[in-house]
Amino acid sequence: MATPTPENIYQTIDSLVGFILRYAVTLAAISGLAMALIELVKGLLSWRDRFHKRRLRKWIESVPLKDLRETLGRLKERFPEDVKPAPPETDLELHRRIYDSIYGRAEAVVLVHGFNNHYGEAGNAYYGFRGEQYKRAAPGLLEPRLEKILADLFWPGDAAWWGWLDYADFLVYPAAVGTAHEAGEPLARHLKSMPNLRVVHFIGHSLGCRVVLEAIEQIRQDGGPVVGKVCLMAAAVPLEMVKTGGVLAGAIEHCAEVRVFHSDDDWVLRDTFPPGQTLAGGDEGTLPQALGLNGAVGVAGRVESFDVTDARHGDYWGHSGEPPCFIAADRIAEFFQFGSWERTIAARDAGMAPRPGSAASRDVSYSRKV
Repeated sequence: MATPTPENIYQTIDSLVGFILRYAVTLAAISGLAMALIELVKGLLSWRDRFHKRRLRKWIESVPLKDLRETLGRLKERFPEDVKPAPPETDLELHRRIYDSIYGRAEAVVLVHGFNNHYGEAGNAYYGFRGEQYKRAAPGLLEPRLEKILADLFWPGDAAWWGWLDYADFLVYPAAVGTAHEAGEPLARHLKSMPNLRVVHFIGHSLGCRVVLEAIEQIRQDGGPVVGKVCLMAAAVPLEMVKTGGVLAGAIEHCAEVRVFHSDDDWVLRDTFPPGQTLAGGDEGTLPQALGLNGAVGVAGRVESFDVTDARHGDYWGHSGEPPCFIAADRIAEFFQFGSWERTIAARDAGMAPRPGSAASRDVSYSRKV
């Protein structure tokens, strides 16, 4: 074996140092590109939000009152028992009636879609949900009775790219986590601004569950309507956040009742949620486990977990037509009992005290897994 000379040693060291430097430069370049991509995605999301707000504002300003009257006329023809004859209305009276139909309700169930759902996809999910609940309501509930209690929320959880680029929406998930966190505050503020709203319930899916919990946390801190029943389906929320001491533990305990629908067959939450949540940074944790994977294990409050067997990530609202979505629909119907809702609302409104300015967390300490 040849004895290494100083020159050979220097060459070896030089090669090693060069390799390390090249590796470090490459790693730095990749990190820089990743950060640049995230900032680009945030910019695109911000631009998309401004675009949709402008488009929605133009649409509202362009809707003629005659179209609203025609819609009310069609409803009167289809549901004569629900729309009482009335004398001709002035524009102001019509606006007031539409306003009262939205803001006059004392109780509401807010539906919140998840990540990577544009308006059409979210609307399709909400429509499928309604169809399954009408089938299960006891006593029988006919359309459009559910519209008196349901409220659809559309939040910017989608990149809204065109064509085949829509399949790359998963790249914006880390930025969407921040959007979900921020969306809770305006939702809570809006609910608090509804003068007659006394009780609010929530049904959320995927990252929409984060929006729900952030809104409840804001209501817990700043006051607002009483938070009643909450259903979290395939919740894309780190489990540690809702355990005792977590940043959203108070939100869970503030609810009257919570149902967590989960499935360990959900590959989205099992395989993609941990790295996506890690890339979101902040307090999201490192490779966290999702609440919607194995249920509310170790979570305090009036919480029950239900295993929706064989459910994939999109098998909860009811529009997929797969067997697991019918299991979820049965559980939701049992939980909310929409068929008896009108009677309970009338009784509750008759004896309800004024809405409190603030609310303390309920002292509840049990968690049940089914």
